[in-house]
Amino acid sequence: MQKECRRAIFTYEQSDDSLIDELAAYLDDDKNILPIYDFFEVEQPTEKIEIEIVPTKKEYDEKYNILDNRPAKQKVEKWNIGCFNRRENKILYLSLNDYKNTAHAFAPEKYAEMLSHYKKTIVHEYTHFVTQLFANKHNSGWRPKWLSEGIAIYLSHQKDHLKLDFNYTLDEISNGTVHYNAYYLLTKYQIENYDKEFVFKLLESNREANEFLQNELYDKVKAYYNNENT
Repeated sequence: MQKECRRAIFTYEQSDDSLIDELAAYLDDDKNILPIYDFFEVEQPTEKIEIEIVPTKKEYDEKYNILDNRPAKQKVEKWNIGCFNRRENKILYLSLNDYKNTAHAFAPEKYAEMLSHYKKTIVHEYTHFVTQLFANKHNSGWRPKWLSEGIAIYLSHQKDHLKLDFNYTLDEISNGTVHYNAYYLLTKYQIENYDKEFVFKLLESNREANEFLQNELYDKVKAYYNNENT
């Protein structure tokens, strides 16, 4: 089945019909999306992004490997439930109705809470799409994972309500070990304590972003959260 809204074209199975209505309404709400375009200072494109909602984790894993040019049988982590592919200009995302087969399984009474988070996660992936528009505008390459994921979390407001500790090593962050809380806290501190021109400079240079992380940002963020928690 297919549903088109202002900003996306959804492909999905009938079992997710009501879920799609929730997602489309959330993406169509300007307050959830316009701040992302404002932050990156790019125009909304006329072309709509494709969002495929996959009904099962098994099928998602298969499609993820194909989309990412990975071996067909390569294992996909249980926490992996969504991605943006810049080559295809597409978001692939698992249905909330099969979270029971992922690391994000939840009790039935938590459905409303998880639906709220699910909608923010779609905006997270949409932020990657807008980040790529920024990269195209500035003729820049790919960002380091900590910055790319951190900005997507920050602008989608996924973790605004959480009280988080910063207990990660620089090596863990630099080598791509998955610590999304660390990515968020690093990027939040950067955005809120440096001017946007400097943030843009780092978004345009993988090398400069990682040098800034190693030479300044990591130590400042670690000191800030250690002081806050004492």
